[in-house]
Amino acid sequence: MYVAEILERCAVLAERTAALYRRLAEQFSYDSGRRELCHELALIEETHAKVLREELASFQQREESGDFLPEFGQRILSIEEHLAELERRISATQTFNEATDALLALQQTSLEDLYDDLVVQGDPSFRIFVERLEAAFANSPKGAVFRRPKRS
Repeated sequence: MYVAEILERCAVLAERTAALYRRLAEQFSYDSGRRELCHELALIEETHAKVLREELASFQQREESGDFLPEFGQRILSIEEHLAELERRISATQTFNEATDALLALQQTSLEDLYDDLVVQGDPSFRIFVERLEAAFANSPKGAVFRRPKRS
């Protein structure tokens, strides 16, 4: 899988994840804390998707697809399958506990790990991606609250 395809598929995953957080926010209408958390998590995922799409656009402008990174194909497929299962699960939630369990399961998807591992690859195109992502969160008033600790 080439970098451009990885960026596109990860952007779609981030958009789908944001939509799920928005749905959960609706289900937590009676709990302002959880509703606000879901809105913030949706915003973060929407920012991820935007940054990924901007990076993809820069590849497309250069008529380039980036390096071939076959190790990411199966991981992305696995995340897509997990997300599809969570979409079904969240659409069927009816109780507070089911919604809370779904929120926790969504938080445990390995999409963030995939982003981290792409960055660790050290490819220059991913350094640009990370710089843009960090800049987007640095400009967000609540960005620091949700920033993940760096791996050692």
